[in-house]
Amino acid sequence: MPGRARAAVSAVFLVNGIVVASWAPLIPEIKARHGLGDAQLGLVLLAMAAGAVLSLPVAGWLVGRLGSDAMTSVAALGLCLALPLPIISPTVTVLVARLAILGAFNGTLDVSMNAQGAARPCSPGHRLTS
Repeated sequence: MPGRARAAVSAVFLVNGIVVASWAPLIPEIKARHGLGDAQLGLVLLAMAAGAVLSLPVAGWLVGRLGSDAMTSVAALGLCLALPLPIISPTVTVLVARLAILGAFNGTLDVSMNAQGAARPCSPGHRLTS
């Protein structure tokens, strides 16, 4: 059922956007809570980007090995579960680690949901092969 598969992939894209949009407004509160200056905040936020970029090759390998459908499900669940972790971080070091994890799930979800969306035929159980 291509229509249902397309709706499922669209829903995952929506979830990804909602999670990232939910994180962004909390940045000023986290900056104040940890007493970070602008430059320090920039370095802390770099952890999320680094986690995302470092996850990309692994995500591609996992999608090829386990399938885009399975990895999309795992990464979407992981991203949702990782969202509150930076918010409740007690120290800057823990914040950096948790942002890297959030970024890694975001990067993995990006690869897997795009692979799933590009898969032909468009079916929820379709596996990409390399």
